[in-house]
Amino acid sequence: LVVRYLPTLPPALDGLSLVVGEGEHVGLCGRTGAGKSTVVAALLRLVEAEAGRVLLYGVDVRAVPLSRLRASVGVLLQRPFLASGTVRENLDPVG
Repeated sequence: LVVRYLPTLPPALDGLSLVVGEGEHVGLCGRTGAGKSTVVAALLRLVEAEAGRVLLYGVDVRAVPLSRLRASVGVLLQRPFLASGTVRENLDPVG
């Protein structure tokens, strides 16, 4: 997988290959700038891959409607953001 944020910048990810089995939980760790957030951004289609594919259950994520894709992936960020409102509203902002 190759992801570049701007054509003039070097790739944020270059040559990544990762397989996660069904039902597995994955934690990404590494130094600042290692590409952890970029992996998640590519999975959730917040950025598009320049080369390669991101597959979820064998299906290219580009073929999955965004709402369905993002509902099927759980992400816990290092510094979580909480909106004003109840805990329930923060966990399920669409109701």
